[in-house]
Amino acid sequence: VIRVDQDLGERWRTPLSEARGVALEGDQVWAATASGALVALDLASGVERFRHHLPRDLRDVVVAEDGVLFVSRFRAAEVLRVRDGVVERTFNPPTLPGFETRVAWRLTMSEDERLVLLAQAHGTGVIQERPPTSASSAPSPRGGYAGAAGGHADGPDGPIETGAVTPMLLFLTPELDRAAPVRLPKASLMVDVATFGQGAELRLAVAVTGEHHALLLSPFGQLSALVPASVEAGPTGVSPYGARGLVSAVAFDALGRAVVQSAGDSRVFGLEGAATTLSETPRYDGGRVMFHERQEGTGLACASCHPEGGEDSHTWNFAMSGPRRTQTLAGGVTQLAPFHWDGSIPTMNAILHTNMALMGGAATDAQVRAATRFMDALPQESAGSEGSDEGAVARGEGHFEAEGCAGCHGGERLSDDALHRMRGDVVGTPSLRGVGLRDRLFHDGCVPTLEELGRVNRCRDGAHDLDGMDEDDRQDLIAFVATR
Repeated sequence: VIRVDQDLGERWRTPLSEARGVALEGDQVWAATASGALVALDLASGVERFRHHLPRDLRDVVVAEDGVLFVSRFRAAEVLRVRDGVVERTFNPPTLPGFETRVAWRLTMSEDERLVLLAQAHGTGVIQERPPTSASSAPSPRGGYAGAAGGHADGPDGPIETGAVTPMLLFLTPELDRAAPVRLPKASLMVDVATFGQGAELRLAVAVTGEHHALLLSPFGQLSALVPASVEAGPTGVSPYGARGLVSAVAFDALGRAVVQSAGDSRVFGLEGAATTLSETPRYDGGRVMFHERQEGTGLACASCHPEGGEDSHTWNFAMSGPRRTQTLAGGVTQLAPFHWDGSIPTMNAILHTNMALMGGAATDAQVRAATRFMDALPQESAGSEGSDEGAVARGEGHFEAEGCAGCHGGERLSDDALHRMRGDVVGTPSLRGVGLRDRLFHDGCVPTLEELGRVNRCRDGAHDLDGMDEDDRQDLIAFVATR
């Protein structure tokens, strides 16, 4: 966490593992981490004052006027109401019929103290494992991921067109007892939201990464303006910064003017088109752009299901192979070959062409190489040991060995990278790195959470049943696995 002055001079720098959201409260800074720490730092010095231990996979932290904190969880798309380090209430967003809510990209608060949550609804329909037959973002059984969309949902202004992964914008009350949806004009990858004003004068800015622009919306979802984030091509026809801006963040200045950050070319854009260069040597990453771009056939981007290169904790329903949980791409994806749960696709080239087709798009071999470089550099996720009982973790490590878990989940990656038969399916051993951050475990998402390992009768496979294990020993085993 770094504090800089308005002249961009650095005041202090405090190392904080897996830090995500930050918020200012008086003379201290709150920071939320992926490992579940909610940390208070002194604003003047950056020295840690104290920390609270919350559930893992924290994302944003928002400070209310009465001292209550609101903290979001990334993949679970939950909002926690926290007072003095204690979770008072948990909010799970409602979803459209045929969908479940996943991935809370951003939680913020408007001037009139309405919480604004930008999340995603992931389809539970049947996916035909063939490409869509035509380019359209409308839900359809034609093939590919379009089949996961449950159809058209009714909104306050009529039917809402939904895709396999549909962004959701919700206004929440501070009590977390009511949620009012905001109708978004188009389904695509949206990763950030900012607000300005209050009441009927409230304005929203939404970063549409999948389409390289930002939307300016009324509180009722009407589009008032579009802020593009791209650079005009030079005389050679090729922009030195790349033709596509890859919007990653939005904000309003003190006068209510929207500004848009472009990760694609290291610039900040305004509505009038003026751009400020953040780096004199911007590095355009075509693989990163491809990973986030919307595909016409389904409205999906790779990042829709693999946010920040990880996974969405969602289980997709494939017509031929059955339920399959999204796999993470973090920690060196080329090491995971062969690909898919059943190891049926041998190379990165093959799986990227296959998945692009299922999303209704296409990629050249050069684009595939660029995307592979981007994905292979994604860092390994780690759940961390924040708030864990060190004694329980140490005992759990012993149980991990005694129960034979290391036979399949050994080595640096905690995986033997081999295929095994589980409940009639032949599937590869997943890495346990970062498993404490995930829900919907196993290839078919059969176990809802790690805490329920060995308890779900329908998920019994012989290897993970833990029959006869003392409950305290089981909890110690889970404590160890959760910190990997």
